[in-house]
Amino acid sequence: MKPSRHNIIPYFINALAFAARVCAQSTSYVDPNSGITFQQSSDSTTGFSFGLALPSTVGSDFIGQMVIPTNGTGYGGVSMISSMVGGLLIVAWLNDNSVLASFRETSSTTGGSSNSTCTVTSTNTTATVSNTTYDYIIAGAGLAGIIAAERIAETGASILLIEQGKASTYATGGRSVVSWNEAVTQYDVPSMSYYLTTSSDTTEYCTDTASMARCLLGGGTIVNALMFVRPQEVDFKGKWPTGWKWDDVSTAADRLYSRNPGTTLASTDGKHGASSPPSSPASATLKPTPSNPPTTNKGLLLPSLGHPSLRAGPVKSYFPLANRLTDFHLSLNTKVLRAIRSNSTVTGVEIETSTKSREIINLDTNGRILLAGGTMSTPRILFNSDIGPTTQLTTVQNGRTGITLPSTSNWISLPVGKNLKDHPIFTLTFNITSNTTSTLAFTFTSPNTTDIDLFAHE
Repeated sequence: MKPSRHNIIPYFINALAFAARVCAQSTSYVDPNSGITFQQSSDSTTGFSFGLALPSTVGSDFIGQMVIPTNGTGYGGVSMISSMVGGLLIVAWLNDNSVLASFRETSSTTGGSSNSTCTVTSTNTTATVSNTTYDYIIAGAGLAGIIAAERIAETGASILLIEQGKASTYATGGRSVVSWNEAVTQYDVPSMSYYLTTSSDTTEYCTDTASMARCLLGGGTIVNALMFVRPQEVDFKGKWPTGWKWDDVSTAADRLYSRNPGTTLASTDGKHGASSPPSSPASATLKPTPSNPPTTNKGLLLPSLGHPSLRAGPVKSYFPLANRLTDFHLSLNTKVLRAIRSNSTVTGVEIETSTKSREIINLDTNGRILLAGGTMSTPRILFNSDIGPTTQLTTVQNGRTGITLPSTSNWISLPVGKNLKDHPIFTLTFNITSNTTSTLAFTFTSPNTTDIDLFAHE
C-alpha cells in the first residue's frame, strides 16, 4: 500500500460474499501504480472512491481499492453490507508515510449516507397474498403501536400488530437472558439499559436505519432509562389538526397516566437506596412532573418502575391485555415495507419476513392502517407508499429496495419527515462534601449473590 500526495489508496483482498451489495453502476479505472483494472464508484462531493477487481473466473475473492482524500488527518471506510449495526467496516488511515488498514464491526450509528446511483438486487421482490384480512393493521410495536392495538382490540375489531424485531421480556417469549438469572432477560432489568450496546446480544438495535433505533417488542420503551416527560398543553397548539388539540386528548392522557403513573422514588418501599441522592435538594426547586398541570416545563427526576424489580411500560401494562383477546394478532420479525393504496384508499400492506420473502396482507372493507414505526421507520414506509417530498420519492423510484412506485401523477406530496420535535435531556453535576461511592457497572452485569437474592425477593 502506498499513499499518494493527496490520497490514501489502500488495497485489500477479501471474500467475495462481502461484496454482494457493492454498486453495480460504476466506471472502469486502471490504477497507475498496480496496473489493476477496477470497477470504481466515486462520490463527487468528497472525492472518496471505491473499486472492485474480480478474477476472470469469479470465485470467492476480490481485490478492493479505496481512494480517500486527506490532509494527513482522519480516516476513510466502506461497509460491504447494508446493515448499520454489526456490519463489516473496512477502515484505512494515514500513519506517517504508511497506510494502515483494518477490519472493524459497526457497534452503533450516529448518521450515514449512501450512494443513490447504486443498484442493489433484492433476493425476492415477488409478493404472495395472505388469505387472512384484518380490520386494523398496525406497523410498529413500540409505545404508540402497543397502546393503540390494545385500545382498538377492546372494541372487538380484528388487529394485526407487526413488529420488525423480536420478543423482549421473558414473559413475551424473549430469551436474551442475563447470566445470573435464566428467567429474566436483559430487557426485564431496568438498570441494564446502559449496558445493552456492549451485551452479548445487541440484536435489539435496528440494522436498517441511519441512526440508532430499536427493533423489538416495546421499541425504545424496552431499552431506555425509563424517564418520561409529560407534554405541555402548548405542544398541541399550532399545527396540530382539529380533534387533536389538548382539550381533545387530555382525558385519554389521564387514562394513560392512571395505568402508568410513574414515580420519583423507584423502589418498592418509597425510599432512596445508597446509589441515589436524597430528593430534598431537588424537591426544593422542582416538583415531580406527574403531579404538575400540563402547562409546566418541569421534568421527571428519576426513572419509574411501576412493577417490582422489572421494567415498566406498555409491554407490561398494555400488551398482556391485548394478547389475551382472540382478535388480537402479533407478528414479530416482520418488516412493513409499504402501504398499498389506490388513490386515497389504503387496502393493505406489503411485508418482508425474516426469510426475506414478501407478502401482501389486505384490510377488511373500511379497514385502517396505523403507522407507529417511530421517527426513522414511519417516514420510510410513507416514502415507499409514494407519500412524501418529491426528492425522497424520486430516490425510491430510482430503485435500490425492490419497491416500485406508480407514476408521479399518483404521488401525494406531503412534508413527511419534517418538523421533528424532540425532548432534550441533560444532566447536572454537583460537588458534595461527604464521601460517597458510585455504583459500578458490574453491580448490574455481574451482581453478587446478595444482590441476586434481593432481586429475586423483590
